[in-house]
This record gives sequence, structure tokens and C-alpha cells, in this order.
Amino acid sequence: MFDSKVFELAITAGSTLVAAFVGSWAAFKLENIRRVKDVREKNVSNANSALYTLYRMWNTLRQYQREVIEECRGKPDNWLNMTATLSGIYDNVSVNKDDISFLLATDDPQAFAEVMLENQRHSLALKLINRRSDLIFDEVFPRMSNAQIPVGAQVPIGDVERILGVSIVHQLKEHTRDIIKFVDADVASLENSFHKLRAAALALYPGEKFIKVDFKEVPKKEIASASTK
Repeated sequence: MFDSKVFELAITAGSTLVAAFVGSWAAFKLENIRRVKDVREKNVSNANSALYTLYRMWNTLRQYQREVIEECRGKPDNWLNMTATLSGIYDNVSVNKDDISFLLATDDPQAFAEVMLENQRHSLALKLINRRSDLIFDEVFPRMSNAQIPVGAQVPIGDVERILGVSIVHQLKEHTRDIIKFVDADVASLENSFHKLRAAALALYPGEKFIKVDFKEVPKKEIASASTK
């Protein structure tokens, strides 16, 4: 005999189970959407942070290139007269590899490797600059002073080499040559890496805003004023 009460209870129980399943599924989907959104926002923010850091690295070396290297480029005595700078005057910033690890999931994972190489190149360039400057302050100035030669005095280069000694002269020439080579190369590669990182980020997150810099001229203001398109 058909029991309508049992049937009604079964329908009610089934409906409850379906409703519970639908509710759980909807909650799962919403949570998943929220997590995807959070990851996207984090990666976009990290990409912009990395772009900003690359810009700072480029701007530092471009400024040094323009104000120091170009003043003595090609001159035979640049190993001695290229301006020395105080150690630590330039920030040795770097891009955190964890911040841009998402690039490994893009169509151009090479962008990740190139940005990591920029960290090493920039650090090496600053170390060379600081090492040469320390040599000038710690060895060249004291030796010239002991020889009673004032700063800016016109002295035959042969006499300067004799006063400083073979080792100091060799180090100065080597450091000066390497600084010019590395800074010139880094200025170009940093610009290229900036564009590659930005392109990779845009490919992964189209429609998002990423820092854009005009490298044709050295910006005079902080990157905060740069356009984001």
C-alpha cells in the first residue's frame, strides 16, 4: 500500500540534500573565484613592484653613465680622472624572485630568468663603482697628498703612475674599463628586461594596468608620476 507520508518525507529529505549540495557547490565556486581574484591582484601588484625596481636600477646606472662616464669617455687618463663617488650613495636594490615566480607560468618564462640576471648585473656594476671609488679615496688621494700634489694639479701622467705604483694603476685601469663596459651593457639590458617583464605580465593579465616608462629620456621625477596604461 502506498504511504504518502513516507513519500513526502523522502521528497523532503531529497530536497534538503540537493539544497545542501547546491549551497556547498555555490560556496566553493565563490571561494574559488575570490582566491583567483586575490592571486591576480597580488601578481599584478608584484609585477608593478618589480617594474618599479627595474626602473630604479636603470635610472641609477643611467644617471651614473650620463654624469660620470660620459664626462671622461675615450680620454686616455679616464682611469685616474673619472669621478669617484661615496660608497653606498647608490641603492643596491633587487627584485624579489618570489614576487615574479608567476612568470614561470606564462608563454615567456625567460622573462623571469632575465630579471634575475639583472639583479646580478646591477649589483656587480655597483660593486665595481664602489671598489674603484674606495681605491681613489683610500690610496690615490693619500699618496698624491704625501707627494705634495694638490687636487686638480696638472701632473704628467708618468709621474702619477710612479707615485701611485704599478698595482694601484693596474687596478684603476681595470676597474675603470670594467665599469664603463658593465654600466653601458646594464643600461641597455635593464630597459629590455623592463619591456619583457611588462609584456609577459600583460599577456597573463590583459586589461590590468602596469607601469610604463619612456626610456628615451631620463625621468626627472619618481616613478610614481609615470603613466600606467
